[in-house]
Amino acid sequence: MVASDLPDDLAAPSRIADPSWIRPGRVAWSWWSDSWSPHVFADQRDYVDFAHEAGFEYVLVDAGWDPAWVPQLVDYAAERGVRVLLWTDWHAIAAPESAQSHSTSGPPGASPASKPTSCSRTPASAWRSWTTSPATPPRATC
Repeated sequence: MVASDLPDDLAAPSRIADPSWIRPGRVAWSWWSDSWSPHVFADQRDYVDFAHEAGFEYVLVDAGWDPAWVPQLVDYAAERGVRVLLWTDWHAIAAPESAQSHSTSGPPGASPASKPTSCSRTPASAWRSWTTSPATPPRATC
């Protein structure tokens, strides 16, 4: 399936006018084999090392990460050419008052792997704060 173009052939045309901000890639995801690992900085650092050695572009830190060590992990990953994706429940960034707290206290250099199902409820301030991309992704027409 990895080398197949069948999903592209069967998919509806993209509703995203400018997809240039999308950076596809492979990801190392510790939760799949150890659901407690996102709580442990050393485990996440090991997965960054694995991603780097395997040539993966990303590491996904699932539910349970600690905002206190995320900036250090992002710096560690950046030194190795690995980008960090943070999983967060979409409720945490869907409400404007919640997004405001994330936009001021969210870790720099990280992006949510989970986002609201309604594009219109994704506050731009949340994306600006949480994305590792220098550009804010444009809103999709949902």
